[in-house]
Amino acid sequence: MSSLTSVLQQNIRNVTGTTWSFTGDIHAYMDAWDIGPGDPMARLLSYVSSIDATVTTANEALNYALQNPSIIV
Repeated sequence: MSSLTSVLQQNIRNVTGTTWSFTGDIHAYMDAWDIGPGDPMARLLSYVSSIDATVTTANEALNYALQNPSIIV
């Protein structure tokens, strides 16, 4: 796991109190924000695109979150 991924996951864990896999932690965070069901990357895309409408793919959403871990609040 990259250091960017570790930072993002730790930010999620700080908010959710979870200690699951990266995928599980993302699900917990999206549940907390009432982001609809689906695979974790689709849920992340929904969340990130609500912050930045120029993000239109799951890969872009993950990269955005990795580069901007402060979006996890």
